[in-house]
Amino acid sequence: MDMTPRRLTHPGPPLEPRVEVVAGRGVEVAVTLPAGMTLHDAIARAMAEHGIASAALSFRGAVLDPLVYFIPTVVEGAAQRFQYSPPVRPEGGGRIEIATVTFGRRDGAPFSHCHALWEEADGQPHGGHVVPTDSVLAADVQAVAWALPEADILSEPDAETGYTLFHPVRAEGRAAGQGRRMATVRVKPNEDLCLALERVCAEQGFRAATVR
Repeated sequence: MDMTPRRLTHPGPPLEPRVEVVAGRGVEVAVTLPAGMTLHDAIARAMAEHGIASAALSFRGAVLDPLVYFIPTVVEGAAQRFQYSPPVRPEGGGRIEIATVTFGRRDGAPFSHCHALWEEADGQPHGGHVVPTDSVLAADVQAVAWALPEADILSEPDAETGYTLFHPVRAEGRAAGQGRRMATVRVKPNEDLCLALERVCAEQGFRAATVR
């Protein structure tokens, strides 16, 4: 068995630090995402109602119709190796098995990015990047958000990959949270995810943690 780590060569030089961390005390909030709204608008409204600027969210069982998504792929010989398919719009939408959303800001406005597993009318499992601004909730769904007041999650140009990507920064002048200990972490390309998270836990004094 070939145990050589897989790597993608990106157009820019590797950027330091390889792992970005903002740690503090955060909150866990249950919210209802209402039917008839795009996934992004429903999340943005729910977060605004709770005064949350950045968060990680998760939900199950949502019906999205329309459901719009992209499939990622690696393109050999391209400068930007990691690329997306044209948007896919399956007839009848889809039912989400599980979805996770990163919510933050891009160009000063609320922005969300969603990864999910779902089932379409063919009954087969599918997965990819759901487009939150184009996918509409066909029924209310319950979601949970984990937010760290000390952290802003910003979508900004990334010189290493050539894409615009989320990363955490410490928020200036914002009061610390009073809830459970949390950390917002970005692991950069070609780093071992498990080892990186183990180091973060050791450095931050976490004896155990749930990775959202």
